[in-house]
Amino acid sequence: MTEQTDASEDPAEAIRAVIRATVSASGEPDPSVLPNLVRAQLRGHDTAGHDVDAYIREVLAEMRDA
Repeated sequence: MTEQTDASEDPAEAIRAVIRATVSASGEPDPSVLPNLVRAQLRGHDTAGHDVDAYIREVLAEMRDA
């Protein structure tokens, strides 16, 4: 429940949540394909100039380190 609240209040965290969900649903996607999968999930949502590629790199690094 807390994660949903954080994501709804912070657009950057919402993008990270979409990335995490996409990676989890896809297993271990090819890194060259992942940005396209994430963008497909974010289609229709306002990313407000956020660097989606940077978020993808950050989230993947966090997931590898976990």
